[in-house]
Amino acid sequence: MELDFGYRAIPAPIGPGRSAHFLSGNNHTDDLFMFLKRHLTGFRANTTYRVTFVVEIATDVPAGCGGVGGSPGESVFLKAGASDIEPIAVADASGMLRMNVDTGVQANPGAAALVLGTIENSVPCASGQRVWELKTLDSGFTSVTVTATAQGDLWVFTGTDSAFEATTALYVTRVAARFQEAR
Repeated sequence: MELDFGYRAIPAPIGPGRSAHFLSGNNHTDDLFMFLKRHLTGFRANTTYRVTFVVEIATDVPAGCGGVGGSPGESVFLKAGASDIEPIAVADASGMLRMNVDTGVQANPGAAALVLGTIENSVPCASGQRVWELKTLDSGFTSVTVTATAQGDLWVFTGTDSAFEATTALYVTRVAARFQEAR
């Protein structure tokens, strides 16, 4: 899978002087989920929340390109979600790593994750250029529901769910999660 992760400088024209979380992986299975996660505390114990998200990424993937298994932009779905357990990859019976929370499959949301959009930028593929641009994806009023633990803990995560069968690389520059008690 050639996975790569780190906190790195974003290339020009967004950089220099700006860094973010870098995610990269080579999808050979037609279903690669790469993600960031964060543990949050201080919520009301056993209380259910509706969570919405705004995620900003830096992407150099042009719009409208073809690719193996799908487009490198329009077939890579950015998701965000929340869980009462730590989201981790676990081996299934066949040895494949799968998420322990329901993130859905590619363009489909899961019980713990929303689909915010895809990762292509505004540069047309026909231009032949790859330019880094910032892209903001917002869940709007669509939310995921999560119940805090007895200790008032939650986990939030964001990542890509890819049908594109080659390398995807992007920077996650900002993640905002908005919590509202469910009534």
